[in-house]
Amino acid sequence: PCSVTVERVASSGALIADAVKFSSFTLSSSPNLPLWQMGGQYYINDYTLGKANAIHTSGITTRPRFAKLAGADVYISIHTNAYQGCETSAGSSARGYVTYNYEGGGVSGMSKFGNMVHKGVIGHIRRDYDSGFYDRGLKSEAFAELKGGMPSVLLELAFHDNIKPNSSQKQSDNEAIQDPRFKQAVAMGIADGIVQYFTKNSASEYK
Repeated sequence: PCSVTVERVASSGALIADAVKFSSFTLSSSPNLPLWQMGGQYYINDYTLGKANAIHTSGITTRPRFAKLAGADVYISIHTNAYQGCETSAGSSARGYVTYNYEGGGVSGMSKFGNMVHKGVIGHIRRDYDSGFYDRGLKSEAFAELKGGMPSVLLELAFHDNIKPNSSQKQSDNEAIQDPRFKQAVAMGIADGIVQYFTKNSASEYK
């Protein structure tokens, strides 16, 4: 079974909210850091005992290959965004949630899956967390993680370098990704999008 681990790294102040651990399998010779923190290609190489069709040149390309090997029906990659905000004390002015899919790969269901997940996530965020949270939309990009041969989405939940809210948002994006209400809304939105996709229903409840 897979689980999602959420933890705060006290020494650096970083928040890890999207680390997916695929199993409890570890090597006795592993270093102090868990393999999933070292990068997808190292963890999955260990987990699959080096199956060549799952391993690639980086964690980014290895993760969708592993999903394909595992027989996954869909693939979801969860990230937080940034826009040069760490270079200034004021942080980034960029904000909001965006969903990416890749419609140029000829994968059946890609567009529908992207629409369902996007509507589910932004719908729950606006209903359960902040009605003014900025929606950057659904966009198609040829990201490596979206080329696994199955309906896939890459979610940029918010800008972690956005540290000051504007007049339309209750909190900054950085505060949002650390707020349990936001994380719960995102989780419910993802689940709703998946259900809507597989049951072939419209996510028209969220507009």
